[in-house]
Amino acid sequence: MNKTIIIFLAVCLITVHAFVKRDAPTQTNDNGLDSLQKTLEGFANSVKENFSKVINPDNIQKQFNDAVSNVKQALDSITPKPAT
Repeated sequence: MNKTIIIFLAVCLITVHAFVKRDAPTQTNDNGLDSLQKTLEGFANSVKENFSKVINPDNIQKQFNDAVSNVKQALDSITPKPAT
């Protein structure tokens, strides 16, 4: 009788263990550093893209040349022209 109860309890324990192990979430080796690295990479890429849009050398050169030509035109219109 005691052997039967022990075998029955062992079978129940194995069944419960298999059931719990099946429903348990899988363990990941993510220690937080990987997620932090991915977050920082995403942030760096977005900053790089926005910075390249804002700081475009061709656009800056064109705007600088336009500003210089506007200043030159303003100075030319202000300076008195020699009387002929």
